[in-house]
Amino acid sequence: MATMRDIRKRIASVQNTQKITKAMKMVAAAKLRRIQGRMLAMRPYAEHIDEMVKRYAGEAIGDEHPLFEERLHKTAGVLFFSADRGLCGAFSSNLIRKFTRFAESQGSTAIAAMIVGQKGIRLADRQKLNVLNRYDEIYDDISYPISIDMADAAIAHYVNGTIDTLHFVYSKFVNMFEQKVVEERILPFDIAELAKLNTGPLRKVYFHEPSFEAIAEPLLKEFLAARIYHALLETASSENAARTAAMDNASENAGEMIEQLTLELNKARQMSITMELLDIVGGSESLRA
Repeated sequence: MATMRDIRKRIASVQNTQKITKAMKMVAAAKLRRIQGRMLAMRPYAEHIDEMVKRYAGEAIGDEHPLFEERLHKTAGVLFFSADRGLCGAFSSNLIRKFTRFAESQGSTAIAAMIVGQKGIRLADRQKLNVLNRYDEIYDDISYPISIDMADAAIAHYVNGTIDTLHFVYSKFVNMFEQKVVEERILPFDIAELAKLNTGPLRKVYFHEPSFEAIAEPLLKEFLAARIYHALLETASSENAARTAAMDNASENAGEMIEQLTLELNKARQMSITMELLDIVGGSESLRA
């Protein structure tokens, strides 16, 4: 049985750990509140521009533009939004699992990745993946110019033929206790989906001036930048929500461990007192004899 000194050391150690987990929970919760507001404000814009560009693309699908081309899928491009840090439960492993399954589903098609986050970069280095761009330490300062730079890089890879498709793998924030990992094909647009959006008497019609060629490039760049910005905010919110929940669970577990150790300490103290009393009684009995 452990001595009272050992138990006290373990209690002190667990208490120090609990202080750290509570502090990390507070930091993650503060970051979540800051990012969540931006994410919720961005959602309507991202959904609107997504619908607008797809409806517009459905009408202009016959026009010559590299971003509307259906090609042989020799290389699948994936923009993988992973985490920068750990201590967020199964968040990182769920994202990596989704990315791995996507890569496996492509069969003989080559994979070329643009990776956000240290966790994804380390995975790519371990598996020796073809990485086109690396972005780390950007979740703490997410800005729209960063999304524009990433959109420029993705469009350049697509237009140059480095990739033939573009997919996103990211985490969608549902609530504090649920984050959904999703995979979406961004480019090229799904012809069947475009056809559904552009049929019916109440369909929206978009007119463009001065020409399709003049408006296509900036419009598609804005669409892609908005989708990237939205995915960054969703993933950052999901990561901080997962870390808040994980640190809350860790703090509760530490509290339960402290209670168990305190009980063990009380039992050890009681046993020590009992043994001392028995020694005293035994000594007095020997003196009487």
